[in-house]
Amino acid sequence: MRLSALFSLCLLACAPPTNTGDARVNGEGDNGGRQQAPGDNNGNNNNNNVDNNGNNNGNVIPDPNDLLDPGSKCDCSSECWGTDDNPGICVLGLCMQAAAGDCSESGSRSECDGRSRCWGAEGLSGSICWPDANAYDCEGSTDGDGSCVPTAEDSCDSSCSDFCVRSEGGGGDVNRCDSITCPDGQLCDPSSGQCIETDQNLPAGSPPDCERDVPAFNDCDPRGGANSCAELIQFNPVRSLGYWDYPLNGETVNDQYRSWARRDLMLLIQRATAATQCLSEDWDYQAYQDLGLGDMSERDGSIPGTREGRPGHPPGTHTNGHDMDIAYYQVGQRNNWLRSVCEHVENGQDQYRCTADPVILDVYRSALFIGRLHDTPYLRVIGVDGKVGPLIRNAVAQLCGAGWLRNSACSRLKLAYEVEDQGQGWYRFHHHHLHISLSAPTNGW
Repeated sequence: MRLSALFSLCLLACAPPTNTGDARVNGEGDNGGRQQAPGDNNGNNNNNNVDNNGNNNGNVIPDPNDLLDPGSKCDCSSECWGTDDNPGICVLGLCMQAAAGDCSESGSRSECDGRSRCWGAEGLSGSICWPDANAYDCEGSTDGDGSCVPTAEDSCDSSCSDFCVRSEGGGGDVNRCDSITCPDGQLCDPSSGQCIETDQNLPAGSPPDCERDVPAFNDCDPRGGANSCAELIQFNPVRSLGYWDYPLNGETVNDQYRSWARRDLMLLIQRATAATQCLSEDWDYQAYQDLGLGDMSERDGSIPGTREGRPGHPPGTHTNGHDMDIAYYQVGQRNNWLRSVCEHVENGQDQYRCTADPVILDVYRSALFIGRLHDTPYLRVIGVDGKVGPLIRNAVAQLCGAGWLRNSACSRLKLAYEVEDQGQGWYRFHHHHLHISLSAPTNGW
């Protein structure tokens, strides 16, 4: 969700992982890919500014080189630079670009150039390419996803832009809740802007200050080199910071060949488990236990099991260290290793999914961990079982409302699951683990 700290804009739902590569404009054409002339707010193109006699009719054609880059303050869409595929638009007072189509997933780059990402927004028509704050001179503010966004004070002229009216639930709306306006027994859900009933199972107390006790997720170089984010490394150490990379699926203590991940994914997991351990240390319903880590990739980036001639995952997943299977936090168990958190057998046949509500799922620690995985702006998706997903979504809203989570998970939760089989790949095989997929940093941190 864009502008989550300022006003509510509800994003288009993201799909499970797809391959979304950059669609950077390559500058082909005489005008270097820039728009020949911006259209007006009614969709008309202002090319006929000079009549057949060579007389100017009073309308000046802007020089494409004089148009404003994304992230610049604007009043009208005609001021903003764009391309034929991504026309310039003025969104709530900042120049952006229209997406080339509906977002294939939240934060996709395929509908934008390589320096913007695609989201939709409630109250604003179409899909929008939100510029990366570190790719342009951002004259707005930077949100938790690293995008350049308007501030609450920014505005534009609705007579020359279709993107100047904030959502009715947006910033400054007196009907939007905050931590003060909700009555006793309710919390403010920052995603919806509405007061919600406080779950009686929500851990009591105030969140401790844990930021000094958790490692950084971005302690690597996206440009490569000796500390490259993209380098495949064996998860190390095998047990520390609230996690446990124990041997499984044919591994041994001396041969954990399924435990290779990108450096940036390893750093993110270590940060998220450390934060979960620190934040939930005083939760009294059960002491913290280390979280079990499952399949990642093999040393050469292959799907785990390829070495033995038995790849354990579908083609395109668990390759090159972008993906990882991780246990759910559990209650009443001797450890948090990968195991089903629910009944999954019907009529003697394994359904490979939860057939009833989870019974050993530690909902709040699992939700807290999933929330902290949103610390990185390059999280692509987290997949869970269809009966786990609604519980996690509700728990995240509770944790956000109570202040346990304060990142983009509170406004744009990248959680995928299927209640019914829709062919998206999440319906089965996630009753005993969650799946995280990370995109590669493309524009640094």
